Amino acid sequence: MGPRQAPCPNCGGPIELKLGVSHACVCPYCRFAVVRTDRDLQSIGKVSDLVPTAPELATGDRAYFEGDELVVGGRIQLDHGRGPWDEFYVASSRTQSWGWLAKAQGRWYLTAAVTTSGPVPSWQTLRPGAQGPFLPGIPGMWSVAEQGQSRTLSAEGELPYPVRGGEQGWYVDLEGPNGAFATIDYGDGQQAPSVFVGKVLSPEQLRLERANPQRPIEKVDTSRLRCPSCGAPVPLLVPDRAERAGCGHCGALLDYDKGAFRVLAAMEKARSRALIPLGKEGTLLGEQVVCLAFMERATWVDGMEFRWREYLLYSEAKGYRWLMEDNGHWTWMEPVSSGELGRDGGGVSCQGRRHRLFSQQNVSVVGVVGELYWKVEAGETTYTSDYIAPPSCSARSAAPAR
Repeated sequence: MGPRQAPCPNCGGPIELKLGVSHACVCPYCRFAVVRTDRDLQSIGKVSDLVPTAPELATGDRAYFEGDELVVGGRIQLDHGRGPWDEFYVASSRTQSWGWLAKAQGRWYLTAAVTTSGPVPSWQTLRPGAQGPFLPGIPGMWSVAEQGQSRTLSAEGELPYPVRGGEQGWYVDLEGPNGAFATIDYGDGQQAPSVFVGKVLSPEQLRLERANPQRPIEKVDTSRLRCPSCGAPVPLLVPDRAERAGCGHCGALLDYDKGAFRVLAAMEKARSRALIPLGKEGTLLGEQVVCLAFMERATWVDGMEFRWREYLLYSEAKGYRWLMEDNGHWTWMEPVSSGELGRDGGGVSCQGRRHRLFSQQNVSVVGVVGELYWKVEAGETTYTSDYIAPPSCSARSAAPAR
């Protein structure tokens, strides 16, 4: 089906479906969801207003990856209980097909629908960390990166299928070697799962082109933000990705939403002074980074507490990085897809190097200063496994606390 113009069946405003692969849209005038049929357009209900998220893309923009032009037709907003995120509906000029483009933790995720040669495992049987050939007919071993539930908040523009606000869904994200990424969308469980396969891209791999170069960038002035508990300034350096912040003056844990702070909990003030000031810029291992946060973490062994410090660094080109300091020893940590790891009884292999298991423990967050990209909780605890490959490197995996 090609482009189509017609009046909105609810308000009469003009609607144009420019992408031939679109089957639905949200009317820009009355915000009713409209479905495309062989004969006409049909209205299926009103869609809630969009949540402000400072998106980097808008309808009509283009993204370029490996010679392919991706046209942004619309977006859908989802929430998995830890804040909303945007997924952009894109049409490929090369394949004349559609897919999804989303960004998380400084990286882009580009996926397109595929057909497997057999049924995929049920949602209940896939747990984070599990590995296997979960996608019949799709080559490769996959590792379960996340298993969760989502709720549809809103949408705009053209869409590949009808969207109704409040719809609940279940999903599993998979990671594979060489940046491979996949999502199994189970919907509400009443229909067969949909599978989307693609890649994880760093910002420099994807070139963005705005349809309207004069369009103002949606940004919030955070230079005068103050802690609601003590009144001390808490500026944000990357406000469009910040979820939580810690006040360095009183230790309050703050939730950040729509340009304002809300006190969540009183956390312990950091016992030690940050050796890298927040906002400090520099070059580390060839990357230009800025320090966003300073976090103290702790574990307990035989009744004794052990603490160390972790610095959250941000690079426009590479996204988030961590620099850990423990008794004067520094460790540079960057995220690696779980699909890149090979596991055996006593360790893991990554990038051609085998790491042996060094320690396993529950690790808790005891203090935060600065901004974080996830909704950290006071006392948040994870179960970590540390691996080493002396003398050159180490690795860490984390999961919900046992």
